[in-house]
Amino acid sequence: MKRSTDKKAPLIAFFGFVFGAATFWALSIFWLATDTDPEAECLVYQERIDGLNQQVKQLQYDATISQEAVGLIKDENKRYETELTELRNNLRFYKNILEPQQADDGLIIKDLRLKPSSVAGQYVYSITLTQNIDGYPKTAGELAFSIVGTRLEAGDTIPSVIEFAELVESGKKSRKFGFRYFEELEGTITLSSGFLPEQINVQVDVKTPSRMSVTKSYPWQDEVVIP
Repeated sequence: MKRSTDKKAPLIAFFGFVFGAATFWALSIFWLATDTDPEAECLVYQERIDGLNQQVKQLQYDATISQEAVGLIKDENKRYETELTELRNNLRFYKNILEPQQADDGLIIKDLRLKPSSVAGQYVYSITLTQNIDGYPKTAGELAFSIVGTRLEAGDTIPSVIEFAELVESGKKSRKFGFRYFEELEGTITLSSGFLPEQINVQVDVKTPSRMSVTKSYPWQDEVVIP
């Protein structure tokens, strides 16, 4: 029995060697087929991440540009609306000139505008004068206005009137005008501290071609456009 076992030992060793070699060969083929370089794989994933980050940055940039574009469009639309309002006012104004039969005879006070300036108590005024006289002769004269309101003195409210000379820097009692079809008079006025305006009275004294006076009163507002 001992000899039989000794004879089988070389065979067992041989087959074991063959089996081991075959297994190593098969595993080598599998590893070669499936194994990848970790560094190369990391580079691939890093490139993908960089690409995604770039896409995110591009989307953020596009969103910012879109917001800026919307803001520009809103500003442009607001500007066009303002210009459209001015064009409509001008159209109404020129229509009265071209169609005198629809307007009153004589001199006409149109488009009184008052707007506060950047200086406290100071206002920018604009008054447009036109006429509806046969032949549209040269019209000249003087314009002035006064502001009616109240003044606070020692806790009491006192009625007060500020004349044109007190409102303008030049101290003149009126300003001259001269036109054939229309004229727009502009300037600044300053209200004294403690004065509360309530009404503005406009007076136009025509000297030529014939003497006449036109007066008009308007309620005071910090920003008003009165046709």
